[in-house]
Amino acid sequence: MVEQLPNVPRSEQLVCQLPWFIRRRLGLLSRYKIPYDQTVRMRLGESTFMLADPADIHDVLVTRARNFVKTPNLVSEQGRKRAGRGLLTSTGDRHQQLRRGLQPLFVNSAALPFAAAIQSHTEKRVSSWRDQQPIDISREMTRLGLEILIRMVFGGEADQLDPNFAEAITERRRYNEYVIFGKLPFRTHLPTPTVRKYRRAIKIIDKEIYRGIRERRRSSSEHGTAHHFLSLLSNVQRPDGTQLSDEQVRDEVLTLTTAGYETVADGLSWTLYLLAKNPDIQEMLRDEIAAAQNIPDLNTKCLKALPMNYAAVQESWRIYPPTWIYVRTPLKDETLPSGIKIPASSRLYLCPFIMHRYPAVFPKPEKFDPNRFAPSAKPPPRSIYFPFGDGPHLCIGAPLARLESVIILSTILARFRIHDDPNHCVKPFAGVTLRPANGVKVHLESL
Repeated sequence: MVEQLPNVPRSEQLVCQLPWFIRRRLGLLSRYKIPYDQTVRMRLGESTFMLADPADIHDVLVTRARNFVKTPNLVSEQGRKRAGRGLLTSTGDRHQQLRRGLQPLFVNSAALPFAAAIQSHTEKRVSSWRDQQPIDISREMTRLGLEILIRMVFGGEADQLDPNFAEAITERRRYNEYVIFGKLPFRTHLPTPTVRKYRRAIKIIDKEIYRGIRERRRSSSEHGTAHHFLSLLSNVQRPDGTQLSDEQVRDEVLTLTTAGYETVADGLSWTLYLLAKNPDIQEMLRDEIAAAQNIPDLNTKCLKALPMNYAAVQESWRIYPPTWIYVRTPLKDETLPSGIKIPASSRLYLCPFIMHRYPAVFPKPEKFDPNRFAPSAKPPPRSIYFPFGDGPHLCIGAPLARLESVIILSTILARFRIHDDPNHCVKPFAGVTLRPANGVKVHLESL
């Protein structure tokens, strides 16, 4: 069944495509109740559908994923120039071949060697916090996530990077949001401050990536492969036995800087926000951490040794999924399992923010309840809970994101009690990721 939402107000119709929806979607979803088990046609200036039928979602993401491509913001020529021609922007056979070559770098066992670096950087940042200190935990998680990402990409050479490298990564993120959400026509060709900063930033990023590639090509032949992504990517063997070119390695590193830290940082910001609001759950997680302290190599075993800490992360991803929406476009006219006929080139919105509140699966969906993901709980259907997507485009970095999130969370909770700031109102912002628009201010109590 298709239900059409009321018309978008005329005053808003000039900017009523994806940027309009993203900017205003929290208000839109509160004004119009999206019916579960149905696919909704939305009047947003083009043929647009919000998929809320689990069978339709599974069909688009898994069963017939090849028939539905990602948003033009990624797979168009302009999108690939901006984001590189790596796994993130590839489709069809090219995506399949790339993923087959890269998959061994991202399986659970491959993530474990990064645990020590994650722990070390977290300890260093947490050691700078003080008892009774008010901080913006969202800003801290973003800085920490970026520090860890740079270390995982460059290894020990991270200390030798251009001092403006981290800021260049941040400027590139701002530019991506400017491209996707901006209202100015031809905005990528205008000499706006954002465009100028991006052009400077991408020069710094490319300089350091290509320098690192050259160094790794030389040193790996002498000393073998080090366990950081620049080295690992430089030695990836494609199905035909050849290595990735320098440009392909660069594009995959760009993918990591696009999707490799913000989702983890934003997810942890929301987790700590929810735990500050629920001190009883926070104490339960802290007890679990204390009971596990004598386990050897706890960091590499944290997902199993700290199941309720992991459950709290999963529950925060349910309420505030960092990747809050996926966009797909059919290559030709399609009929979904629900019977809905979808014209070619339509926009299909698949929204974890909506589906994660599916009341038949998640009773009292606004309540923060990690027990939903306890080891004894029945896992939710993947077409209803999909924080990393699903199917052939399932986030390849999901194992590393899970490990990193639990290590960081458990390290923080072992050192500090997190208290909510009652005077600070946290507001979500739906950008490239779902993040706190005005930060998450908390008070720290040293343990």
